Amino acid sequence: MAQIDFVKLAAQGRSFDATRSWTEDELVALLEIENCGVDRKVAANYVRNGITTKAQYEKAQAVGFTPKSLDELRADAIAAHQEKVREALGDILEVSEPEVEVVVEPEVVVEPEAVVETADEVVEPEEVVEAEAVAPVADVKGKSKKK
Repeated sequence: MAQIDFVKLAAQGRSFDATRSWTEDELVALLEIENCGVDRKVAANYVRNGITTKAQYEKAQAVGFTPKSLDELRADAIAAHQEKVREALGDILEVSEPEVEVVVEPEVVVEPEAVVETADEVVEPEEVVEAEAVAPVADVKGKSKKK
């Protein structure tokens, strides 16, 4: 069974958005505005902006109203939501930028003609020191393991 691609339908003005189809009232409004000679995508933007009758559409045209697209409406809704959260929570959500210490590494200069010398002489290890005697380890009962 095929699934409905609401993203594609919304881009074509055939659904309200990518999550749901038109309600019956919205579909009637869409068809009414579309019957005024408006393209389906443009009519869909008018309905998404709340213009649901032919009279409202004609009034919007008279005042030069340009409907926002689905993406613009989504961006406005997100911005309005974030503003409401800031108003409601105020200083609680105050987010400060973390202080980042900038460390500047000194510039390393590599000379292209650097010569690496190898050691020809063998270096003898230093004098070996013997380990000191260690006391015997006690078992759980406190007795020495070594008698």
